[in-house]
Amino acid sequence: MYATTAQIHTLRRKEGGALGYEPNSSQVIQTDFDVWRVAWNATGTVLLTSCEGALGLWRRDVSTGAWVNVHFQKGSSRESVTFLHGSR
Repeated sequence: MYATTAQIHTLRRKEGGALGYEPNSSQVIQTDFDVWRVAWNATGTVLLTSCEGALGLWRRDVSTGAWVNVHFQKGSSRESVTFLHGSR
């Protein structure tokens, strides 16, 4: 059972290049831990969530627009860095 939720909002580039909030685009994702930080890839289709001792990797489903958890990594900070950057 999930303990925490986080809300994701979609921004779209408007005419003139400004970013604007996309109405009715918010989605609540459920995680086992409080989300401290998030990061997206350049195209906005992959989301990484982090918290103390865990990382979540989310992918946006192109057909539905929903964020789906595709990987969860629980462990120490050193293990998390190895997961992100490979063996060192």
